[in-house]
Amino acid sequence: MPSIKWIIIAVVAFGAWQHFQNKPNLEDIVSSDADVILYATSTCGYCKMTRELFAEYDVEYTEYDIERSYDGREQYDKLRGRGVPLIVINDEIIRGFNKQSILKALRGSQVFISAICSHITNCSRD
Repeated sequence: MPSIKWIIIAVVAFGAWQHFQNKPNLEDIVSSDADVILYATSTCGYCKMTRELFAEYDVEYTEYDIERSYDGREQYDKLRGRGVPLIVINDEIIRGFNKQSILKALRGSQVFISAICSHITNCSRD
């Protein structure tokens, strides 16, 4: 008969696995129509780098300072935020600053296409 310790470990492990397998439903959490949302703090260096990256590519985004915005903090918690920046691009969640992941997610976004087209003449946004 398995010891109670192993049963507890199995239950905890299964619960943790379930937590990370269940992707949050963004439509139920995010109250913004924005294609790009940044959850950040004013003192976070990686958040600053994310803002600079968005500025470099003229990406329009909505930002929530999770230390000052109740709605932003509530959404951040429902997205299982564990650190900042937490970025939502369309239906993709990016945790932390990773330039390649951010640019990859933006490539399929209409926001990114519009931003790039603003620098090119005769660019089709379709």
